[in-house]
Amino acid sequence: MQIAILELNNKNWDDFVHVRWRVQFLRHMLQMHQTSPKRGTAAWAHEEEDYVQRLEEAEMKLILFPAEWHALPDSNIPS
Repeated sequence: MQIAILELNNKNWDDFVHVRWRVQFLRHMLQMHQTSPKRGTAAWAHEEEDYVQRLEEAEMKLILFPAEWHALPDSNIPS
């Protein structure tokens, strides 16, 4: 299986920044969910499962981007 190398352009950079933000957001939501007073209920467990699944999916998308992009600033892509 051959993996395509992503070119550093505006569209790919915007996609990367969004996926990275999504991972950070879902991690935060999962942490906040852990402190819920409803912890231990069936509804809480269902929500927990949903957050974990969404986080795993976002992390899998983030892996597709080159590792060196993670060190670049969040603003615009370098010229």
